[in-house]
Amino acid sequence: DDVVDHYACALLQKYRCYLNNSTPELTIAMRGRLFVSTANIAMHVFDAGEHFGDSKFTIVVPFSDVARVQKGAKAMMRVITKSQTSFIFANFETDTHFNASLNLVEHMIESNPQPMHEPPNIDERITESTGEVKDGDS
Repeated sequence: DDVVDHYACALLQKYRCYLNNSTPELTIAMRGRLFVSTANIAMHVFDAGEHFGDSKFTIVVPFSDVARVQKGAKAMMRVITKSQTSFIFANFETDTHFNASLNLVEHMIESNPQPMHEPPNIDERITESTGEVKDGDS
């Protein structure tokens, strides 16, 4: 698929101790570039910070897997997948880049049709009593 636009920003990763409420939450900003293509959102992280060393990685989220996009405070965009995985993108170079990326992602999600389910095979018959699938005529 073709890249529509790309933006320098950071992928935020939050860590907290669920067993100890008095431990402060730690947020790590991993610098990279957010790519918006015709079918996916992709983030290539090239600076994962001191916590992860020289790790470089890429995440790819197909638009068909996105459940919703939220605009957060301080120019943050949160992408939530249908499996409830959450990705937070922040620290855009400018407010204009943040707004442009948010608008583009929302537009691309609306423009990408959801995959259609294949129609059932008309040769298969399901018996009402057992729920078994039988091929051929009943």
